[in-house]
Amino acid sequence: MPTTILIVDDSLVDRMIIENMLQDYRVLTGCDGLEAIELLNTHPEIELVILDINMPNMNGFEVLTILKDNPKYSHVRVIILTNFDEVDNEVKGLQLGAVDYIRKPINMESLKVRIVIHLNLLRMQKIVESMYDEKNQLYNAIFHQAPVGISVAYYDVASDNKEAILINPKYEEIVGRSKAELIETGWASFTHPDDLEMDLQLFHQVLREEINHYSLEKRMIRPDGTIVWVYMVVAQFKIGQQKKNICIMQDITKRKELEIALKKSEKSKSILLSHLPGIIYRIDFKDNLKIEYLSENCFDLTGFTAKELMANPDIYFLHLIKENHRVLLDKKRTHDLENKIPYEYEYEIITGTKESKWVLELGQGIYNEEGVLEAAEGMILDIHDRKMMENRLKFFNDHDEWTGLYNQKYLLKLLEKEQSKTVPYNRALIGINVSMLHLLAITYGIQYSLDLVKKIANQLLKLCGDTVKLFHTNEYRFAFFLNYHYTKQELNDFCAKVYQILEAILGVERITAQLGVLEIQPDLCSPPEQLLRMMLITSEIEQDLKMTNPFVRYFDMKMQEQVYRKEKIESEMNEIINTFHDERLFLLFHPILDIKVNKIHGFEALARMQSPELGIVSPVEFIPIAEKTKLIIPIGEKIIQQSLQFLKELHEKGHKEMEISINISAIQLLSDGFYNQFIHTLEKEQINKNKVILEITESIFAPDYEEINTILNQFREYGLQIAIDDFGKDYSSLARERELQLDYLKIDKYFIDKLITADANKIITGDIIAIGHRLGHRVIAEGIESKIQLDYLIQNNCDMVQGYYVSLPLTKEEALLFIEKYKK
Repeated sequence: MPTTILIVDDSLVDRMIIENMLQDYRVLTGCDGLEAIELLNTHPEIELVILDINMPNMNGFEVLTILKDNPKYSHVRVIILTNFDEVDNEVKGLQLGAVDYIRKPINMESLKVRIVIHLNLLRMQKIVESMYDEKNQLYNAIFHQAPVGISVAYYDVASDNKEAILINPKYEEIVGRSKAELIETGWASFTHPDDLEMDLQLFHQVLREEINHYSLEKRMIRPDGTIVWVYMVVAQFKIGQQKKNICIMQDITKRKELEIALKKSEKSKSILLSHLPGIIYRIDFKDNLKIEYLSENCFDLTGFTAKELMANPDIYFLHLIKENHRVLLDKKRTHDLENKIPYEYEYEIITGTKESKWVLELGQGIYNEEGVLEAAEGMILDIHDRKMMENRLKFFNDHDEWTGLYNQKYLLKLLEKEQSKTVPYNRALIGINVSMLHLLAITYGIQYSLDLVKKIANQLLKLCGDTVKLFHTNEYRFAFFLNYHYTKQELNDFCAKVYQILEAILGVERITAQLGVLEIQPDLCSPPEQLLRMMLITSEIEQDLKMTNPFVRYFDMKMQEQVYRKEKIESEMNEIINTFHDERLFLLFHPILDIKVNKIHGFEALARMQSPELGIVSPVEFIPIAEKTKLIIPIGEKIIQQSLQFLKELHEKGHKEMEISINISAIQLLSDGFYNQFIHTLEKEQINKNKVILEITESIFAPDYEEINTILNQFREYGLQIAIDDFGKDYSSLARERELQLDYLKIDKYFIDKLITADANKIITGDIIAIGHRLGHRVIAEGIESKIQLDYLIQNNCDMVQGYYVSLPLTKEEALLFIEKYKK
């Protein structure tokens, strides 16, 4: 899911402007502090808050105090919004835990840079905290190829001595120094003297743990004497017995130079106006618009002297104005003079050297005592450089900087504009998903994947025209907008051309792309954001290899329902996690029969989810969602607690020989502290550890065989039993089965089903049982649904069975009754 950002401001306009800028993220909004706290409680996934200080009901300081005092909000970062002259409020906000501040009126580009850098900091903090558990490839891709500079210093808490410093290549590139030089000289030696005092003051506050982090725009001096501006965030956090300082910096020199240039332009404009520079003029309206006065310094602006412009009617100043501006300019001037208001116009002129140049004209009418217009006076200034900067900023606002294509923001504006038009035909959005490129980024570096993105963009552009436009909507996603009357066959042919281009580029890399087509019907009035969401859903639906063209999908409402269902399940799992007594997650218990003595040996705990809206949700559906979002860790804790509680109740009622089998995910098994927490629960509840079986699906061994086997051996040495589920289905390897320290081997249902349908001479289930016994395992057969299957298993010396022939999964109460009934 995209990062969730909360905007809290009593100004609706400011909220809408910021929300519009953050279209790449999931955005929630609130109008005061009370609503902010309510949203934070109902949406624990919020990571970043844009918080106005001055609000009714509950102001920003009160919100910061609540966040600081409550550990459950420790993951939330806050950027405060202050007014220009509220320096004391900014200091107070930082002391209360804010990570940064933005002054009103808001500079959107500056706010966006801050949001990006703080989200990078959040991401890097999580990565550093799990550094020892992550794969080297992922570490290299994120740390060494990161587009921002990163340095991490490790300290021993007991001695407070520095142990190590990590510095990524981008950090070295920004400051122009090698890692060795940086460690030897220290960052203070090349920080600009004017910025050093503030930086050191804040840094020492972090070291003294008075604040957790700070951000700063500062200058750094490279070895050649040049200055580089950086936006820097420094934070401290602890992992185990180490405390770490992390610094993330982004080169903002170009943006800073642009800001300085714009400020200089505005300042220059003010100075020029106060000292009457530029072309000063007076036009006599009583004498057929005769120029009475024109200052001599007009040559630099127009390429003509004042004398030439006043004496030669062929180059009269009004003739220099570009034709496309003249009519509108004349209407505006007439209106303003008639209403006796000062005027201000921006327009283009053609100079004597045939150069196009933007100018600003400021003036007003001169009226006699009767109110009759006699003359107009004013000045004309050169604003060409400023106008070019504005146009450049506008370009970057509507375009992707890397590919030069229109961006998602521009596509949304275009769709909104096109929806206002009535056309008798369907239009289409084609989403292109090349997210598999992130695998190449991990292997070869980010630059390699970015170069492929640009190559794809250049090739797809060849399909564009007046009615076909291409957009770069996200890092690894493109979109075509087809705005013409096409047939279904023409649309299919266009998609085929797109896929042919993608296949030519990506086929060499052995990765694929997916296309999602959304046809926009004339009467479809969905908001542009909803249209893009539909397109995105379609391009992300898993491939169906049975289709004629498995890589092109057309949108239908079932897709949206699937996505809604997944989001609803995830939302409800979050609610279950945050509720102590929530009956929506419950267990059923499937009996395991020992067929050698015809007794119930124990039960397998099966998780079920009851949704108020969706009804019963199968674990086949909600467990993969939980694993993908890592909600499986807290969900798994609840399952383990309920399972052990049931085992304890069985033993207390006299069934001390009973065992409980608990399914464990690889994500749970590899999570920090899982072993210690599990053992702690056993000892706290005084559970008989010898009657607990950890059931592991065979396929999880594929990527992390050695690590998982090591953890399972720890559990087995402590006294727990280990079972491997679904044997023979995915990752079977007899050599590795021999290495695993297992107690039970569960044969996959596939082989049990074959006992009824397959040729008796081709059935290998008996061989699997024999192999399991030779490896020292007890064998359990799953999915027993008939007496034929049971007789075969008894004949082939299987130890235990479970399935509908024995019993359906039971509630706790039904399971207790089932034991007594089976005894009789």
